[in-house]
Amino acid sequence: MGSLGVVLSTSWTIIWFSYFVILKRSRFRTLGYILGGARVVNLQGSRPSILSLLARLLFVAGGPANFLLDLFWIPSDPFRQAIRDKFAHTHVVRKNAVPAGSGRIVYRTYAMFGTTFLFQEVKLDSASGAG
Repeated sequence: MGSLGVVLSTSWTIIWFSYFVILKRSRFRTLGYILGGARVVNLQGSRPSILSLLARLLFVAGGPANFLLDLFWIPSDPFRQAIRDKFAHTHVVRKNAVPAGSGRIVYRTYAMFGTTFLFQEVKLDSASGAG
């Protein structure tokens, strides 16, 4: 790879990281989140860490398979989280969302593709709703 290829690769990496990690974490959000009236939060309801957002971004490597997986996964998930959100311990919520209640963070196992995964989820208190 020539020096131009290195410069272009580095530039694209910086642009993707800035847009999909730094901007999503900021109060400004990405264009899609602005148009959709959404924001991303961690399990405690605050801004997710850079590492969590980087984990979400790495799912881009799955390409169109992510869309197909989301198409079947999200409707069946009780919290309507995408797989990338399960791994990153994040939720996509409405911009002005307020917590529905309180709960404790628990670990749940999921079996996918012959592998068992352990994910953190919020178990709502009985006074807050189902959980």
